[in-house]
This record gives sequence, structure tokens and C-alpha cells, in this order.
Amino acid sequence: HTIFWSNMGPGGGGKPTGAIAKAIDSDFGSFDKFKEQFSAASVGVKGSGWGWLGLCPRSHKLRIATCQNQDPVQLGGLIPLLGLDVWEHAYYLQYKNL
Repeated sequence: HTIFWSNMGPGGGGKPTGAIAKAIDSDFGSFDKFKEQFSAASVGVKGSGWGWLGLCPRSHKLRIATCQNQDPVQLGGLIPLLGLDVWEHAYYLQYKNL
């Protein structure tokens, strides 16, 4: 969870700027297209896991990946940049076991 908590902070959120914004536009077409793809991939995680934005060190391209349970995104060779917690505890109080 270390990277998850370090990605959060006061005044955070919104559209990225700088080098990461340029990389997202280059690799996904736009920030809105990235959000669509990231959301679709993350929603596909069943039960417990993570949605990730990671950097592929070989191609220097951003990629979206998902992991079940506590499997690390590094197993796919990516350097994690942004993690989305899609574990059942993240939404249990709202949806219960539905």
C-alpha cells in the first residue's frame, strides 16, 4: 500500500500536468481516453486486486495493468506509477456483498 498512500494528498486529483500529461496524451490519445481505459480495466478485476498505470522500462511507454489479490504489478515488468485499490474492502460498505 505504500505507493497507494503516497499518491494521495491534499489538493490532489484533477488533470495531470507536465511530463506525465504528455506521456498520457502520447500513449492513450488523451486524459479522457486514459480514464476510460483505466476504469474499464479496473472494473474487470473480480473480487480483490488493483488497477495500475505503469511504465514499461523497455518501451518507455505507459501501460494499464491489473493484478489479482496482492500480486505486484512488477511481475508484469512495469514500474508502478498510480494504483487503484479495487479490493472488496474499498467498496464493501456501499455495496455490501451485492
